[in-house]
Amino acid sequence: MKVWKIIAVPLMILVLILPVVACSTASNQPYAQTQQVQVVRGDLITKISGSGKIAIVNDAKLSFGIGGKLAVLNVQEGDRVTKGEVLASLDTTSLELAVKSAKVDLDTATNNYVRLTYPYTYETFALDVPSALADVANAKRELDDALKSLEVGLSFDQYWQVWQALNNAQQRLIDAQQMLAEGRGEDLFASGVISATDFFTLRAAQLAMEKAQLALDQTNTNLAQATIVAPFDGVIANLYAKQGDTIPSPLASPQIIMYLVDTTSMEVDINIDEMDAPSVEAGQRVIINIDALPGTTLNGTVTSVGTVPNAQAAATGATIYITKVNFAIPQGLAIKVGMNARVDIVTNELKNVLLLPNDAIKKDNQGKSYVEIMDNRQVITRPVVIGLSNSTQTEIVSGLNEGDNVITGISAGRWSLQ
Repeated sequence: MKVWKIIAVPLMILVLILPVVACSTASNQPYAQTQQVQVVRGDLITKISGSGKIAIVNDAKLSFGIGGKLAVLNVQEGDRVTKGEVLASLDTTSLELAVKSAKVDLDTATNNYVRLTYPYTYETFALDVPSALADVANAKRELDDALKSLEVGLSFDQYWQVWQALNNAQQRLIDAQQMLAEGRGEDLFASGVISATDFFTLRAAQLAMEKAQLALDQTNTNLAQATIVAPFDGVIANLYAKQGDTIPSPLASPQIIMYLVDTTSMEVDINIDEMDAPSVEAGQRVIINIDALPGTTLNGTVTSVGTVPNAQAAATGATIYITKVNFAIPQGLAIKVGMNARVDIVTNELKNVLLLPNDAIKKDNQGKSYVEIMDNRQVITRPVVIGLSNSTQTEIVSGLNEGDNVITGISAGRWSLQ
C-alpha cells in the first residue's frame, strides 16, 4: 500500500501539470484548436411562426324543412357519410298523398285548358302565336314605311335604296306569316275561334292550371324537405334526435337534428404581430406540427390574413392580425378538433444556395459583412456579400466558394485583410 501511494502521488502531479503544458502549447499556437465550419450548398427558408388550436373548416347543422315524425334515422354519432347519402327522413305518407292529389288537380286544370284552346297547344297559344303576331305586325309596319318613302321625290340612288328596303320588308312579312302559319297561329279572337265573351273563361282556365302547377311544386318541395341528405362527405359529430321523435315545424321551433363535420380539411387561426403582417399573404406555404402527434409534419396554405386588428388583443395594447391556415388531413391520421398546432408560414424560400451558420458572419464598424478564415496559421478576414437570413443560416451571395472553411465564434491574433 505504501508503494502504491508513492507511485500515485507523482501520477496525480503529472495529471495536474499536463493541462498547463497543453494550455501553454496552445497559447503558442492559438489557432490550432480553432473551430471551423464549411460553406455548404442547400435550401434556405424564412418563416413566421405561431400557434393555435385546430378547428373545423366545413361543417353543417342539419335539420328538416318541415315538421313531422322522425321515421328513419340511418346514422349514429361517429358514422362517416358521403355526399348525397340519405341520413334521416320524416313519415312522408301524407306528403306523398298530397303530391298525388296535386298531380291530379294539375291534370284536370290542364285538360280543361286544352279543351278550351283546341286545336292549339298551350305553348302555341301562350308563346308562339303572340310572338308570330308581333312579327307580322312589325313586318307590315316596315312595309308601310317603305311604301310611303316611294311617294316622295327621290334621287336615283335613293330610289333604289328604298326599293331594296321595300323588298326586304315584303320578304320579312312573308316569312313572319309563314311562321305564324306553321305555329297554327292566327288571331284567335278576330277569326272567331275564341269569342271575346269566352276570353275570361279561357283566362280563368289558364290561371287554374298555373295554380295547380304551383301547388304541385309546393308539395314536391315539402316532400324533399322531409329528408336530410348529406351536403358533403363527412362525419356525424353529434345527433340531437332519435327515431320516433316528433319534430316541430321550423317556423315554430327550429330543431337541429345532427351536426356534420368535414374531417378531411381543417384550419388553425394564429396571431400575427403587426411587424410580421406585411410579409404574410394568402397562398403562402405553411408547415404544421401537431403537439399530440410528435414527428408528424403537414403542409398547409394561408387562406386569409385579417385586414383589421384583433379587438381583444387591441384592448391590451397589442396589434395582432388573425391569420387563417388551411390544411388537408391525410387518411388515417387521428387529428382532433381542439388539438394544439405549431405553424410556420414560409415567407421566402431559396433553393441550392451557399450557406453559412449565422455566428460565422461578422460585421465591421461600417456594418459590412466579413468572415474569418485560417490561412497558414493566420486569421484572415474576407469580405462577403450576404443575402437572405433566417434564425440559423445566412445565404452567401459572393466572397466564398462551396467547401471553403470559415472560423466560427470569437478569435484573436494577428489580422490581415485579403
